[in-house]
Parts: sequence; structure tokens; C-alpha cells
Amino acid sequence: FIAIGSKEPASPLPKINGNAKPNVINLIEDYLLKDAKGKKEIVGHRVVVLGSSHGTELAISLSHNKDVTVLEESAQAGFAPYISLTVSRVLALNEYIEEKNLKVRSGVKAEMIVDSGVQIINENGNSEVVPADTVILASERDSNRSLSKSIREKFGTNDNMRGVGEWGHYVGLRLEVNGKDCECFEVGDCVEPKTCKEAIHSAAYFARMI
Repeated sequence: FIAIGSKEPASPLPKINGNAKPNVINLIEDYLLKDAKGKKEIVGHRVVVLGSSHGTELAISLSHNKDVTVLEESAQAGFAPYISLTVSRVLALNEYIEEKNLKVRSGVKAEMIVDSGVQIINENGNSEVVPADTVILASERDSNRSLSKSIREKFGTNDNMRGVGEWGHYVGLRLEVNGKDCECFEVGDCVEPKTCKEAIHSAAYFARMI
């Protein structure tokens, strides 16, 4: 069983030059996965968070003592699945957004990181620079298929989609290892990033099968 989770995609945003001033942080790799000593420092007072889905919670936390702006390309800002499926959590976050007067701008497209902040195409279709000392990239997560790919390359396989009841579909890999048939399954976010609940249920399903 492969359950290595999801990964943070590489930033599509170029810097205007390699020495552009804003401090740039990848939300997951530079911050959430690090301990207190390893976290990349959020410098300055002005912070721009790119992506409302995974970035709103951190933006609310930082707004206690920093000037934070959330930029969202979609027409409407939203929350990640692990938030949006919990009504009480959504209500609480919306209350905090209003209480902290957090600036959330939707329908804007970030184009480039420049010396003074983030260059965007704003809601009116015009070019604008949103000032920032630190830019936090909070992109949607991608499924991590790297281990599955390595297994396919090493052992060869035929991919089959299997219906497994109420928890959805999982990718079954038929392998031949040391002359023996073997079945390999991907479980959880490495198939598709969803919620903790769905990851736990998928693992529980296979545990019952075993």
C-alpha cells in the first residue's frame, strides 16, 4: 500500500530578477512541514498570500500583527476540502476574516514577483502591484505519484481502476515481484488530495479487506 500523500507544486511565478526583494515562502515545504527552528522567517509587516484555499488560515493567524492580503485567481475565494466540509470551521473562519478585516481579493491573476511586491492583473483587468515584504505561495496540492511511477518502471504493471464500494475508486497495480503476482494500491492523497476523513476511510477499507 502506497500512502505518501500529496506535494506542493512548483511556483509558476517568476521573479523579475533573481534578487527581487520580497521574501518568498512555500506554505508547505518552507513552513508547515518545518519545526519552529526550521521555519522560513516571515519578514516585514506587509504579507501577500497567493491562494485562498490553503492560505486563508495562515493569513488570519498572521493578521494579528501584520498587514495581510490574500489574492485568489478564482472568481470567489474558497477553502480547502478539509475545511469546507466542516460547517463549524467555515463559519469560524468567515467570522475571523470579518473580525480581522482581512483583505481578500478574488478574480485577480498574479503574474510576477517584483522588487516591491506582486504584480497582478486586477479585478478590472489592469496591471497593479500589491506591496509585499513577504510572499507566501499557498498553491493547491498535487497528488504524489512518484513512488508508484518508480514501482511501475521497476516491475512493470497493468493499471486497473477498481470500484471498491462507498469509499470510491483506487488504482490497483498488478505486479510480478520475484516471480510472484502482487497487488499494489495507492491510498489517500497520493491518488487525489481530499480530506483527512476520506484518507482514513480509504485506509480502513483496505484494513478490513486484509
